Amino acid sequence: MLRTLHHYAHAVETRLFLLYELSLLRRDGIRLEKDYYRKILKNPSNAEDWIHFVRFLQPSDDVLLLDLGANVGKFTADFLSIYRKGRAVLFEPVQSTFDGLTRRFVNDDRVQTHHCAISDFDGVAQINVEEESSLSSIATFTEEANRHFLTKTPKTEETPCRTLDSFDFPRTASKVFVKIDVQGLEIEVIRGGMKTLKMADMVMLECSFAEEWANKEPSFSPCCAMLRECGLYPVIFQDFGRALSNYAFERDVIFVRRELLENIWFENYGRKS
Repeated sequence: MLRTLHHYAHAVETRLFLLYELSLLRRDGIRLEKDYYRKILKNPSNAEDWIHFVRFLQPSDDVLLLDLGANVGKFTADFLSIYRKGRAVLFEPVQSTFDGLTRRFVNDDRVQTHHCAISDFDGVAQINVEEESSLSSIATFTEEANRHFLTKTPKTEETPCRTLDSFDFPRTASKVFVKIDVQGLEIEVIRGGMKTLKMADMVMLECSFAEEWANKEPSFSPCCAMLRECGLYPVIFQDFGRALSNYAFERDVIFVRRELLENIWFENYGRKS
């Protein structure tokens, strides 16, 4: 009974928060699509990213997205629908998923795609390819985490591996946003991308707070320390699933440059970054 009440109370609170934030954004002239009220009510987890992001990077900004773990490209497509001046560089290690990704953006000159995993070395790695493409990883879930994800014995394939810093990203955009969703390799990604991340204005990092990946420590603390060296600070801890616990074993965390932290105050809402 209490669990059910908690579930519904949380669902209502989440939607009310996002609706309130959206109303404040609109008041301050920061516009999202007209159907965002409906999106929040129907699927708040898909709407919360953009409600949070535009507080720091406004839709009128010229933003370069580096999407590490682009999967089928939904995140990038949403990004480009909001940031009309934006461009995106996508990285996806699974061959079949990458093929679909390139087909999706084949006629969009704002998008550049790379078939590789991002890590802390240049070479080749073995990746576990899951039926649910977003769960494919070079790492392996612990038994506890897999009670939630229910992965099966996957097939494997070789994938090229590169460090983020081995790519040349000329700073032509006014803002740089890095999404790191790499299924257990976030420590390695940041270690191999410190030079690039020092250019970033905002990072969204999917990281672990408990033993999620076999033989790997929870990644939030070490990632936080390395991103601090890049001048980035955690500011928003996004929502998380509660199937296994009332506490997050993984979640998305948004990091921003120090000068953008002031955007959280009500008095600075709507102020141009």
